[in-house]
Amino acid sequence: MIGAHWTDKTALCRVIIWKHGFLYATMAYRNKRMLVRMYDPETLRVGYLAGHMVETFIVNEIMKTYDNNCVEWGFHYYSDSEGNEVDLVMLGNGTLIHVECKSGMTYDFGDVKAFSKLKRSKYEIGQSCIVCLTERAYPIRDGVYALPVSSI
Repeated sequence: MIGAHWTDKTALCRVIIWKHGFLYATMAYRNKRMLVRMYDPETLRVGYLAGHMVETFIVNEIMKTYDNNCVEWGFHYYSDSEGNEVDLVMLGNGTLIHVECKSGMTYDFGDVKAFSKLKRSKYEIGQSCIVCLTERAYPIRDGVYALPVSSI
């Protein structure tokens, strides 16, 4: 099993399992359960679920790393009525860290505009990032970096 991830009200939980040469993903979407079959990695890479699967993998790996090292942080999802969302908002030691999960390679300031929505919180804003399929880390703006998925 690769992992399970709670997200928003429409896509409640995703569980990904590789079994007998198939990638099965069960999703509760608007109160309907779906079973998705992916026969090979290329189908997943170019398929309509690629972004969801990358997000699920990244969030689970980050949460697992913190849990395995006995580090107590809160893991949250942010969205608002204006369509802004942050895939993972981590809260610990009075600091917020924003993490956006992407299946592409190149991103810029416009891809992290939702990060500014949380500036007005009572917490200090720490280093934030987009975790994506880039090969090397690069800066997006002050305090925000694009990081390769291999770094997690």
